[in-house]
Amino acid sequence: MKNTNYTASDYASEQVGTSGNDTLGISTSTESVALFGLTGNDSLLSSSFDDDFEGDAGNDTVNGCSGNDAAYGGGGDDLFSVFGGMIPFMATRATI
Repeated sequence: MKNTNYTASDYASEQVGTSGNDTLGISTSTESVALFGLTGNDSLLSSSFDDDFEGDAGNDTVNGCSGNDAAYGGGGDDLFSVFGGMIPFMATRATI
């Protein structure tokens, strides 16, 4: 399965992409979720809870929300967007 779109109703607490370009979204989740994009150019969309993201290889887009999220881009040119309220944001070269 490649180039797949998943939503929170598909998985309870973890979503794993494919080797293709995936969109993994959890904006309607009622709990924290872990997203794993694997290879490919993936879009990872968070909830308002404390979510974990791992883009892996590829040019990924990670959209964080108002939770205490942890994001790891992996290889490639990754884009991180942080939105919602007053959010402290820390970035290091090792995690971007």
